[in-house]
Amino acid sequence: MCSRLCAVLPLFLLAGCSVLEDRDQCPCHLVFDFSDEANCCADSISVALQAGAYSSSFVVGSADYGIPVKVDVPSRNELNVNALDASTAVLDRDGRLTISEGEQCPQAYMFTSRCDISAENAVIYVKLHKNYCGISVSFSSPSPDLYDMVVSGNVCGYSNDGMPLPGRFSYSPSFDESSMSFFCIPRQIDGSLKLGIRYGEGPVRYFALGNYILESGYDWSKEDLDDIVVSIDYAATEIRITVDDWSMEEEYDVVI
Repeated sequence: MCSRLCAVLPLFLLAGCSVLEDRDQCPCHLVFDFSDEANCCADSISVALQAGAYSSSFVVGSADYGIPVKVDVPSRNELNVNALDASTAVLDRDGRLTISEGEQCPQAYMFTSRCDISAENAVIYVKLHKNYCGISVSFSSPSPDLYDMVVSGNVCGYSNDGMPLPGRFSYSPSFDESSMSFFCIPRQIDGSLKLGIRYGEGPVRYFALGNYILESGYDWSKEDLDDIVVSIDYAATEIRITVDDWSMEEEYDVVI
């Protein structure tokens, strides 16, 4: 069975192998159902399939979400299914969503499943979930124009089974005239996310943003990730960081 999302179809819906045929040579007949209301905001959905050496992909437009899509795949024990809103991100040829260094995470609405395709027939119900965390940052300082920021971590996208992809993530958010910024990060697997702040040409000072997020009670395991509001009050020898309703203060020495 697929993880919550596959069910065996009645045998009269699809033709299968006869009892005299070699079952190992028979395909699995998959039917994709895109009719869930959660998909209505996506103009199109890109789907990537991968099982061993087999890979395939297709795109379905919103006008056709009510029409089942039928795909024959080689019979295997397991198939990785990765789907996402095609207007927000692109899967590579291996079915992964990769974030290049220097870029933020796309606003990815995704569906992933590991499906048992050893049977002759199965159906997959596709429902997109919010697979990114949007961070709204307000920055307060006596001289905000002289500060630069960088957010870095150890997740650079999603593999073809939908799991966070290990790799370097680094993004420097830009701020508007009110010292406000909004950017997106991928789903995290630990508290390793760092926030770097530099004043002028001085050294970068790093803060454990990932740990602060975890201590605020944030849940990275939710199917639909929440957004976060972060406020940073950066004085000469002290920083105060607030994540939603949780806050911390830290003093440090100024190097002259």
